[in-house]
Amino acid sequence: RRVHGCCLGIKIGKILITRKPGSEERHIVYENLPHDIAERHVLLVDPIVSRGATATRAIELLLSKGVKEKHIIFISLIATEVGIHALLKAFPQIQLMTAEIDSTSRASESMPSIGRFGDRYFGTVNPYTSPKMRPMEQPVAPGVIDMKL
Repeated sequence: RRVHGCCLGIKIGKILITRKPGSEERHIVYENLPHDIAERHVLLVDPIVSRGATATRAIELLLSKGVKEKHIIFISLIATEVGIHALLKAFPQIQLMTAEIDSTSRASESMPSIGRFGDRYFGTVNPYTSPKMRPMEQPVAPGVIDMKL
């Protein structure tokens, strides 16, 4: 909203991707993309990239809608080396930007306490996770702040 408020020509789209526990397959639960997305440059934002599976699924969706790979700019707050390599190997023409590269984590996870970032940040509950999960009341980790523009 705030980006749209200062840049009126920007169109905002949304993609919601999830996976069932025990499965690595990503499912698109919701998408609402501009009708002319194929003619646009796309800023694809995902706060955390561990292995890159969710980002890969989102990029595949954009490509299926006619977006040129070289017109995709992927932005994250934190990305693991494994995730970065996976994305750039699969999609060598995208541009990738991250605020921090997490080189200390194991291949399958990002920084401790960062997990479930989307559910915690947006206050949503994934239907495949515990119904006891509550939205976070404080920042996810030291130094991670609300990035509203």
